[in-house]
Amino acid sequence: MNIGKGVLTIAHGQSRFARQAVALARSIRLRDPNLPLAVVTDLPAALFEGIYDHVIPWNFAGRSGLVSKLDAYEMSPFDVTLFLDTDILMFTSLQPVFEHFAVDEFSVIGQLQAETGWFESTGLVQEQFLTKEFPRFVGGLYYFVKGEVADRVFREARVIHGRYDGLRIKLHEGMRNDEPIFSLAMVRTGLHARKARTPGLLINPTWGPVRSADIDVIAGRCDQFENKKILRRAMMHFYDGRTHSYFYIREVLRLKAAFRNADRTVRMEGLIRLCAVVLWLCAPPRIVWKMHRFIMKGLRKLMR
Repeated sequence: MNIGKGVLTIAHGQSRFARQAVALARSIRLRDPNLPLAVVTDLPAALFEGIYDHVIPWNFAGRSGLVSKLDAYEMSPFDVTLFLDTDILMFTSLQPVFEHFAVDEFSVIGQLQAETGWFESTGLVQEQFLTKEFPRFVGGLYYFVKGEVADRVFREARVIHGRYDGLRIKLHEGMRNDEPIFSLAMVRTGLHARKARTPGLLINPTWGPVRSADIDVIAGRCDQFENKKILRRAMMHFYDGRTHSYFYIREVLRLKAAFRNADRTVRMEGLIRLCAVVLWLCAPPRIVWKMHRFIMKGLRKLMR
């Protein structure tokens, strides 16, 4: 029996994904303490205790990696699901995000594009799917409602997954990529991506240059500076290894301190910044890099 609306994520294979899932959940709980959260995993349930309402065991032998999302419809315990990747952090309430998608039964954030970079031969795919353009998006966010439309999208996606090599879809970091699969499934079902903006809020889970952004998960601030304008984001997606960045680790430590009623790790931030400035001013680049690696290694230990 499905229950209302909620957030779904997948954490499988490595314990680091469990840590990311916990950080995601904490960032949501700050502003939506009563929003149901579910994690699908093959890791020990104890890793998610006290932070997720539903810990759903799953066998990923059939579809692992990015394409495990093709089973999200069956995985979800909710009538209305917002799927988020574990390497996302939320900076605002998710209520405006659910409202943004309220008229949809399946949707992503993006736009139509003729050239997506997903296919070895775009012309081949255009010919087989009778379209010149495809929904282009980042697969860190999917919204769907249990029903005929979403069920068909996921069924089409699994069929397209079976044709992956024949359609000459490119791999992403050695894995099959969920984004082109769902894009083509949306083409089959006549669906389009939604634009990223709501008034004063950018909900597209993409990565921007951190040095041009002001982020603070506790304060609920994620402002990105672009073309002399401030773009306020609801979420930030730290994909492609960016969970190893200082900025992600800092925000995870802030969340950890907030939920443990301790500020020791947060107070360390000022000392770390001071050391970084002194190093950049006084030390040769090789020493700076070695110190950076040492500090980041220590911070990652604190996150565990």
